Amino acid sequence: METKNGQLAENYRKNGFLTGIHVAENAEALHFRKAYDALEAEVGAEKCEIGLIDWHFDYKFIWDL
Repeated sequence: METKNGQLAENYRKNGFLTGIHVAENAEALHFRKAYDALEAEVGAEKCEIGLIDWHFDYKFIWDL
């Protein structure tokens, strides 16, 4: 019987990407989405796409994520 990690590795080798990896509960994901949306509204979409270097020092949710 193959392990979950073995299956993930095989799927990655075969497909080049992984799916179905649980990283957060729905409520936690919603919290981060809302925080990001608020930041994007504050500083603009373009800045959020490429310019958030070291912002985790000022925005705790980025560090938490």
